[in-house]
Amino acid sequence: MPGFHRAGLDALVADGTVPGYAVAARFGSEVRLAAGGVRDRESGAPFETGTVHRVASLAKPVAALLTMQLVDDGFLALDEPIVSWLPELTTLRVLADPGSELTDTVPLERPILLRHLLTMTSGFGIGMEATPLTRAMAEAGVHPGPEPPRVGPQEVLDAFAALPLAFQPGSGWAYHSSTDVLSLLLARAAGVDLAELVSSRVRSALGLDVLAFSVVGADVGRLATAYRPVDGGLEPRSRWGIGSAPAFRTLSAGLFATAADVLALFEELSAPATIGAASAALIRSPQLTAPVVRSAGSFLPPGYSYGFQVSVALEDDSTGPRRGSFGWSGGSGCLAVADPRADRAGVLLTNRELGGLGGSPAFGPFLDALYQ
Repeated sequence: MPGFHRAGLDALVADGTVPGYAVAARFGSEVRLAAGGVRDRESGAPFETGTVHRVASLAKPVAALLTMQLVDDGFLALDEPIVSWLPELTTLRVLADPGSELTDTVPLERPILLRHLLTMTSGFGIGMEATPLTRAMAEAGVHPGPEPPRVGPQEVLDAFAALPLAFQPGSGWAYHSSTDVLSLLLARAAGVDLAELVSSRVRSALGLDVLAFSVVGADVGRLATAYRPVDGGLEPRSRWGIGSAPAFRTLSAGLFATAADVLALFEELSAPATIGAASAALIRSPQLTAPVVRSAGSFLPPGYSYGFQVSVALEDDSTGPRRGSFGWSGGSGCLAVADPRADRAGVLLTNRELGGLGGSPAFGPFLDALYQ
């Protein structure tokens, strides 16, 4: 069986742009794995197909899968107000304008629904501009970052309860924080810790290798060091999540996995075994109106909308993905795409952080190889 066409990725390793990578891809009935470079530059340990990686925002599709499992099982309803499970959020107000001062608010016109959390249209989250609200989120410890919040779940919930929403639910799109709130809701609704939900309903159910909020035992030796671009070079990040989970377990960015684990997750969303076909179709279908898509700015490039915790292609993309493909990327340097029309799917994990919304230099060579 021919291997994955990795020359473009290997070139980035050779010139020092990317320390290392792993790929898991399916072409029809064939699954191919590839890896190159190092998972740790200091020790020279190789990046292997089974290397464990911080998958950052590729945790978000796990939130969608768990939510629809609980919807299918009757624990939740998509149009249920979230205050049914999170009464701390009953007295929220809304900024008169997303850039307004925190005191310039108006009453909530409609309840936040579970559906709003799944589609990032709740009013929680960040946009492209620095605002008084984003500064207040940073001060409260709940602004998105490369690591999960350092405060516990009740402190996170209290912080969101004390801050206004950026817009009325359903009228705009803001990134990330909806998944933090969704993580709190899932644990409340199920009555168990989020780590147990992930372990029993996703990791065990799909037969995954890792997928956890921390790495322990032998898995520590498989963990890739994360590097961020700084002044033309790369510097290592702190090695959080080793031995014990962060104070706040969140599916916005808190999971560790292998490339094959993430591929299996996206395959489950394409051909589900743990949720109904209709529920999976909702996850990977566009859910936003055109004005809401525009409000997302660079988070959703032209030709894309958003489903439940994944982007959805509305038309064929010149980089390869066909109309109806779905996927997402993570700030730790990872990308996943599932393309039912092309009968293929692929996952790339690198240990070079994105450093912004511009993507990774590895994304282009990965998509070229996936669609060759």
